[in-house]
Parts: sequence; C-alpha cells; structure tokens
Amino acid sequence: MRKNNVLSIDPNHALAHLKLGQSYFKSGAYQNAINQLQKIIQLDPNYASPYYWLGVVFLKQDFDRKAVGCFKKAVTLDPAFAMAHYHLGLLYLKEGKLALSRDCFYKVIAGNNSDWRAWGNLCMVLRDLGELNEAKLSGHRATSLNTDSFQAWHNLGNVYKDLGCYHESISCYEKARSLKPDSDVTLTGMGISFQRIGDNDRAVKSFKMALKYNPSAGTAISNLLNISMMECDWDKSSCYEKMIHNLTVESLCIGQVPAESPFLNLSRCDDPELNMAVARAWSHDIDNKMAGTRDSLRFQYPRNYRSKIRIGYLSNNFSDHPTAHITRRLYQLHDRSRFEIFCFSYGPEDNSRYRHSIRDGCDKFIDIRELSNAEAAKAINDHGVDILIDLVGFMKGERMAVAALRPAPVQVRWLGMAGTSGADFFDYLVTDRTVTTENQARFYSEKFVYLPHCYQINDNQPFMDEKNCRRLDYGLPEGTFVFSCFNTSYKIDAEIFAVWMNILRRSTGSVLWLMANSRNLKDNLKKSVTENGIDAQRLIFAEKIPKHEHLSRLSLADLGLDTCRVSGAATTSDALWAGVPVLTICGKHFASRMSSSILKAAGLHALITHSLEEYEDRAVKLAEEKSTLARIKSTLLATGHKSHLFNTEGIVHHLEKAYGIIWQRYLEGERPCMVDVGNVKYPHPKSADT
Repeated sequence: MRKNNVLSIDPNHALAHLKLGQSYFKSGAYQNAINQLQKIIQLDPNYASPYYWLGVVFLKQDFDRKAVGCFKKAVTLDPAFAMAHYHLGLLYLKEGKLALSRDCFYKVIAGNNSDWRAWGNLCMVLRDLGELNEAKLSGHRATSLNTDSFQAWHNLGNVYKDLGCYHESISCYEKARSLKPDSDVTLTGMGISFQRIGDNDRAVKSFKMALKYNPSAGTAISNLLNISMMECDWDKSSCYEKMIHNLTVESLCIGQVPAESPFLNLSRCDDPELNMAVARAWSHDIDNKMAGTRDSLRFQYPRNYRSKIRIGYLSNNFSDHPTAHITRRLYQLHDRSRFEIFCFSYGPEDNSRYRHSIRDGCDKFIDIRELSNAEAAKAINDHGVDILIDLVGFMKGERMAVAALRPAPVQVRWLGMAGTSGADFFDYLVTDRTVTTENQARFYSEKFVYLPHCYQINDNQPFMDEKNCRRLDYGLPEGTFVFSCFNTSYKIDAEIFAVWMNILRRSTGSVLWLMANSRNLKDNLKKSVTENGIDAQRLIFAEKIPKHEHLSRLSLADLGLDTCRVSGAATTSDALWAGVPVLTICGKHFASRMSSSILKAAGLHALITHSLEEYEDRAVKLAEEKSTLARIKSTLLATGHKSHLFNTEGIVHHLEKAYGIIWQRYLEGERPCMVDVGNVKYPHPKSADT
C-alpha cells in the first residue's frame, strides 16, 4: 500500500504507465490513455495522479460526471492536489453547484496564493453566490496577479456592476476590451452600466457592437428592446421584440434559461403560458445555484404555536419608490397583539420620509445590503420569521436568491412584479379575482391568496402639498380637455398610441399630457404625433417631480388614459385619489388587468372596457359629454377616498386574515392551497398559552 503518496510498487513502472497514458491523451488516443491509467489504478488504487489524469481524459470527451468522480477520488487520496481541486471547481461551477465550487477554489488558493486563475474563478463563483464584497477582493487579486487576463478584468467589471459602482465597472470592461475587443459579453456588460448611469446613447452603441460580434447575444438584444420601449422607438422595439421572442422560444425548447428576464417578458407579451415558462426557467436556475448553500445552512422551521406570527417583508424599495408610497402605512397598522413586523431592506438609504416612516412603523428594520445571500437568509431565519413576503419579484435589483435559500417556512409573493415568479420556493401569491382568475392558476407556480376587493394596498393618508395648482404652471392650455397618462413610458406601445391619436383627432380642443424625461423619448413621441397628422403642440410633457407635488398637479387632468399591454398600478390609484377618472382596457394577464382591479375596488366599473374600439369610443364620449364625466368625478371626489381601494386599514385586516390562515395551515401540516379571504372565516391561531 501507499503512505504519504509513496507507491508500494516500483515507481518507475507506475510512472512509465502514467507518461504513456499522458502521451496517448496528447495525441488524442483517449481510449488507450484510459487503458494505461486504469492499469496504474489496478496496481495501486490509492495513487492519486492516475485518477486525476483519467478525469482530464473524461473531461476532454465531455464525460463530465465521470470526470467529477475521478477528481473527487484524487482529492480524497491527496487533499493537497491543487489541479484536481481546480478542475473539480470548474465542473461544479458548470453544474451550478456554487458552494462546492467555491470551496474547491479556496483549497487551490490555500496551496498557492498566487494562482490567478483560481482567484478569477473564485470571483465568478462568489458573485453568483451574492458575496459581492468578497468577489470584489478576489477579482482585484486576480487582476493584480495577471494584469493581462481578459477574463479577470471582465469578472471584476461584472462584480462592480452588481455593486452599483457603474463607473468602476466601465473602467474594468474597457480594460477587458483592450485585451479582447470582440467580446460580446463584455460589451453587453458595459452597455448595461452605461444604461444604469442614464447614458442610453453609449449603451445602445455598446449593445449594437455586441451584436456585431454575436448576432444572437440575447442579453444585448433584451436591453436594446428595453431601451427602445422606454424611448417609444416602436420601429426598433418591434424588430428587437421579434428577435428576442425567437431566442426565448428556442432557449426554452432546448432547456436553457432565456436571456430576457421574466419582467421584460410579461411587459412585452400577454401570454400567461409563455410568461410562466420564462419565469420558471429563471427561478429554477437560481434554485439550482443556491442548492448547495441551502443544504449547508440547514434551516430549521419548528412548528411552534405562539401568540404572535412573525411577518418579514423583503424589498429593495423601502425608499422614495412607488412600492413604499403605497405600503407606507401597512407596517405600522398591523395588529401588534397578533403580529411582529420585520422589514429586511437591501436597497439604498435615501433618507426620505418614506423610509423613515417605514422604519418607524415596523418592529425591526434590518439593513441587509452588505450581506451575502446566505448571510441575508440567515438573518431572516435567525429572527424567526414565520412568513416572508417578497415585494420585488424579478424587478430591478432583485435578490430572489435570498428567498431561494428558504429562510422562512412560508414564503409569499406580493406587489412588485405583476405575474408569477415561476418558483418552487414561493408558496403563495397575493392577488384578486380580477387580475388572476381561477382558470389561470395553471400558469402560476404559487397558490392564490385572493383578497376580496383588490390585490393592491394604498395609503389613505399620503404626503401631499396643499397648494392650488394652475394649468399655466405646467404648460397646460386653459379651456382645453386634458387627457393624461403618467404610466412609465415602456408601457406605451404603438397600438395604444395610435388609439390616443384617434381620440385627439375626434376630440377637438383636447391635449394629451404625458410623463417624459428624456430627450429621445420626447423626440420620438413628437415625431409619432406629427406622423399621425396631429399638431405636436397638443402633446404636453410633464417632468418628474416629488410624489407629494405630483398628487396635487394630477387634479389638473380631466380624464386618465390607461395603457394596454401593461396597465397602470400606483399611477392609476394616484389619479383616482386626485379625483381624476381613468379609462382602461381589461387585458389577458395580470399586468394588463391591474387598473381593472383598481377601478372595480373604487366602484368605477363603467371605466373598464374590453377592446380598443370600445376604449376609443368611450374616451371620446366622455370628452364630449361633460355632464357624464362631471358626475363620475363628483362621485369619485365624494366617495372615492372611502372606497375599498383606499381602505388601508381594511386591506391590512384582510392581509392579516390571509396570514393567519396560511400560517395555521402550515402549523397543521397542510400543503399550500388556494385561499379566498372573503369566503373563509379566520380562526385565531392557537397561542403559546393554550
């Protein structure tokens, strides 16, 4: 037998076989190489080197599973075998077993602190694990050891991008490009960073250059589509939409994760089945990557009866953001005799009054920005959260990986992204019967929790200015009928804009008031107005202003015109609060039915239409029949604030009822299933004293 890697057979005999096996490998005679290496293993099964080289041969033949087995055997026999750890780390990374991959690269570095390749790969793995600060250190170590490594600079650029340090990421990408000018992935990363600092022109240039080198660069196409949608450049968005749709379908067919995000998919496409497929692919990818970390954390979820249910809200938008605007009072209104409220924040500290209000309204506000995914999940679990509610989904800056680690026994999706997460790690989706009917349940991975009136909560004590606004102050001509839409520009498509132009054409003396902050957006909208034969002066642009001022100026509009593919949400509620009726079209999926739900909760069913033709005719009729619109506005001003939509306390009560039901089910060992809060009597949970 062998001790301390010393052969019990003639060393020259073994080394001869080993060299011959290596020679066969280098010449491409793989089976001969395998035969020679197996002879050594037969002579001494405790010799690590032949297992390593056998793994290399299998790796060359794409027999990954066999290669993994060989490398594992090699490091078992020789724990200091750096190259075996290195290849094993690469294979684990390829399989998405990130925690195992990380450990392998750490072992390589423990034996050789100057191995820049190991540091570079460790940077990649740590980034995927959400350990961004450690990833940054690893990336800097790799670039300092080899300043001419394209991959090391590219990896570091990715980390800085994820950290939100966009200028630093651009510098790293530029260094990477100097070493490999034709890298589409580097150009794409650079484009995203330019996009995040508001330089869309340079972003577009980077994405287009990426496509020059790789016409199927899906992430570049996705971002070009996003920019063209945001800028209402519909000729380009139509072209990019076809390209990304084909790539998405192709990826799904071959079992790959599509380049486009679930949020982009539901924003451009109202097919719930496709929305579900894309979301499921993304969530399963995250779930697989987090599997090793999840297993190592070994969270426990004791089914303990206690007097208070611990609710954890997870978001990066506890700031001056629409989610915070509508949920601000939720946290303080919870019944403290039955619930403890925790807010886990991974968004920026903006020192806004919304953030202060939310922080003051919960029992504990925990900032997890600087924590890795595993550390964030551990913080949630350590606080004993019973029900975790994610308020973001696949929106900007998401950290779905934290929820994938299952820090809480019951996990819920609400607000944020208007659609399914596609994830097995969320049990429920808070919704209503307008945005998600029961026959759509097959397109959702979560079980529905139906609130009785509307899925959305609103703040019935919003921060507002008391000043009297004048049309003159906002460039609105006196004596005109003002149609308005303050939805984000990506929601405006060519089809709905054409209908708006028909409405203006048929409604003399009217103008259209839109939110537009970028030069490209304004230019494209003006061009479209002119091409439709409408005087461009009938298009009035509103600048972004603080929410409390915006709520005051909204009242200057006569009628809100909703978008179709993705309807308004907080923007629709804001208009109704200001006393402005909103006309909508009830679409096919959650995102296109939000305003319909909101209007029903406000008692304004007559403002919900079901076709573009009906929508256009109703808008024109309301503009012509001033008395009809006046009655609607009068009713809205008189009773709107008292409607179900703005009954903040009532919605909190219904949420608490839902939380009680789903927690009771968990305690009793039941599987998640649909909950209709309006039709289920809520039994108070057993307390610790009963």
